[in-house]
Amino acid sequence: PFFFLMIRRPPRSTLFPYTTLFRSLDVLINYKIYTMEEKEIKIKLLEFPECVREKVGMYVGGAEDATVIFREIIDNSMDEAYSSSCDNIFIHQNFNGFHFVADNGRGLPITMSEDKPDQTQASLAVGSLHAGSKFDGSSSGDAKIGTNGVGSSCTNALSEKFVVLSRVTKENYDKSIPIVKDVWNSFGPRSKGDIYYYLEYRKGYKVREIAGKLHDLEKFIFGEKYSLQLPEGYSTYVLFKPDSEIFDSVKSKVPVKNLEYFMLIQEKFYKKHVNVILNGESIAGNYPRYKYEICKTITPADTSYNKKVGFYITFEVDPNLGGRDTMASVNGLCTDQGHHVQIAEICYKDALIRNYNMTHGYLLNGLKMIVVALAQELMFDSQTKVRSEEHTSELQSLTNLVCRLLLEK
Repeated sequence: PFFFLMIRRPPRSTLFPYTTLFRSLDVLINYKIYTMEEKEIKIKLLEFPECVREKVGMYVGGAEDATVIFREIIDNSMDEAYSSSCDNIFIHQNFNGFHFVADNGRGLPITMSEDKPDQTQASLAVGSLHAGSKFDGSSSGDAKIGTNGVGSSCTNALSEKFVVLSRVTKENYDKSIPIVKDVWNSFGPRSKGDIYYYLEYRKGYKVREIAGKLHDLEKFIFGEKYSLQLPEGYSTYVLFKPDSEIFDSVKSKVPVKNLEYFMLIQEKFYKKHVNVILNGESIAGNYPRYKYEICKTITPADTSYNKKVGFYITFEVDPNLGGRDTMASVNGLCTDQGHHVQIAEICYKDALIRNYNMTHGYLLNGLKMIVVALAQELMFDSQTKVRSEEHTSELQSLTNLVCRLLLEK
């Protein structure tokens, strides 16, 4: 509601409370005077999973497709290989309609949580934000891809259906929910090898928590009719259907190049072959093996972030001095540019200057090089993990050491 007020502008020296409502004109004008009502600020708490579903971009960077959440689950299996004897990872983009990742690592812990005594640790990890085992640095392993405890839970929240299976063993069967112990005790000593704890969520909300034989549980995942059986021999199985209400496309892209870097890291730093099966076929590392090769773990001058950093460098020079070709990675992530690459190139140039007294500006011509850095702590520019920024001060201290390694070759 409003009324019209006709008024002549008062003298400038006059204090008039409504001067902000009209222009300084020496004519009569009409004004709409609106009553303004101050509203009290209301604080709303968005609990999981709605906090993720309503702010998708904040947690996973975008909703164009399901690539990011698929990578979160793949990264978890890669982290498990870094931290344990895990040497088999199974990845499928359309396993009876599900995105599917499995590994033969230690399995998600199914014992009861200390922080939430009424929940298992597995339930806490996938059903709440910032729950994980990598916060205090006590987890074993030299590298970690995910450290913020939101990957699995965000995938869960953004999935129409999300399922986790973790192997039940003689060490954990009696420390979990009662049904796990009941199922374990219902089978004889020779029939306990394929018993699994089972968690099922719909759009982030838990709907089923049971235990049973691996193939008996398939009906809860796929229904009565399905073409593919779950592969045996894995400790952890994660299956999910991205929510079509969230994503423009529920399809995903698999980071094959990242997986190949990961396999290269396992081979060179851990002396371990990890078999990665993608959509039914084993991935073969297709990176070139250049003439010169260096693999060295170095203690940085500043150990506040990393107690050690690994470098793998392989290179050779095209005799025709053609174009430069550099590929690089940090912890298995594709980072073809960055400080780790600059260090390797500087050391290469320094070696040429010291050994052959070369000073022209074409020292990198013809250089073919792969640089892989391995560190515990990195800073990611976003949850999408497209690029990473290493701590410059710590890697700078490696320059002379890497240079000496190159000179030795």
